[in-house]
Amino acid sequence: MQDKEPFQEPGCLRLGLQLIGAAAWLAVIAAILTGLSRNSFLVMYAATVCGALATSALALMWLLPWAMNTEAPRKQFRLASAFYFMTLVAVYLAAIRWVVVQVERQMAQEGVRESLPWQAVMAMGAGVTLFLVITYPWVLRLAESLMWLAVWIVRWPPARRCLKFCLRRK
Repeated sequence: MQDKEPFQEPGCLRLGLQLIGAAAWLAVIAAILTGLSRNSFLVMYAATVCGALATSALALMWLLPWAMNTEAPRKQFRLASAFYFMTLVAVYLAAIRWVVVQVERQMAQEGVRESLPWQAVMAMGAGVTLFLVITYPWVLRLAESLMWLAVWIVRWPPARRCLKFCLRRK
């Protein structure tokens, strides 16, 4: 039987590249959303990053009992899984609705009084699906990079002293 190799922390270069790549991909999505909504790029980028961080936090909360290797009851994990996937479905449907509303708003500004045919709505749903499938691994890479950044900050001696001081005051 082979011994398992000890866990090694990911390298700083890899995590930095993941963080930059995730930020760049979120900027691409924000640019597309800016074109659809005609809002400011900074507002759309902030909303995209906040959405990615919220999705990452949900994924981490969902996987936390498994990662801590606690014997969480099976029903509790099933309930957490159902909550997580319902939230992702709600985000997905909200994204499709938002895109459809923005396109109809632009059509109304151009003087078109018709609503979108169902084929167009289905095509927009397929486009949103494609973007979400491509985006999800980048969101997980963003979460991993930020989590390791937090670990490194907590291990930094000045940050440890500050944390000890703050926790002692409570």
